[in-house]
Amino acid sequence: MSGEEFKCENCGLSFSTQEDLEEHMKQHKRAAELFRCEK
Repeated sequence: MSGEEFKCENCGLSFSTQEDLEEHMKQHKRAAELFRCEK
């Protein structure tokens, strides 16, 4: 049986662990903040 995948709701990438997904989500959050600041 394959391990459960954690899918990013923002871009659809899948990660094998919750930790990897959370780290990835932080990057989305940082990018969103930078994008807002540039406007």
